Amino acid sequence: MHLAFFKGKSYLVPSSFPSIVGWCIFCYGDDYWEAVSQERNDDTSAEDEAGEEKGPTVQKKEKCLGNPPLTSVIASLRPHEVEILLKFTVGWCEALGGLAPKKADESKDQKWKEVGAWLYALMCRLEKPLFPDVCSQLRSLTLVCSRQRAEVISAGNDLEMVNALTLIVCLVGRYFGQLDLAD
Repeated sequence: MHLAFFKGKSYLVPSSFPSIVGWCIFCYGDDYWEAVSQERNDDTSAEDEAGEEKGPTVQKKEKCLGNPPLTSVIASLRPHEVEILLKFTVGWCEALGGLAPKKADESKDQKWKEVGAWLYALMCRLEKPLFPDVCSQLRSLTLVCSRQRAEVISAGNDLEMVNALTLIVCLVGRYFGQLDLAD
């Protein structure tokens, strides 16, 4: 664990990789992890409670809502940690079929914004040239975003989400050189 500070508030950042549960809950909150584990139908959360130490950031006493991608947090990550966290996040998005769980509740409306902010921050921190596995993760992310964007467009609502998904697709396509995926 290491500390990151923002406006007088300190955040304990998980530093042991691969702590998938710890990072998911730190970034997106308990509800997001529950949705991911339900979609995957895996018992990682039960295994984590029984065997792995989660650290001070993940406590069962308080419900964790997630943390914003603060510059201090992102800057404190080493390049390989950024790549691993991007891999985790893309896997979670693939499991959910988009940036947020497909449930009709109020928290979903904000959750995709939080995930999008983390993805943007992680992509800003990536170092070029990309390793092939990172490039593959970005391509997978683009496909997830493209599918979700098509669903949102066909439903005829949420122009803000369409714009955010288009931004991710364009960044991967143009900045990271995946022109075959660009719009």
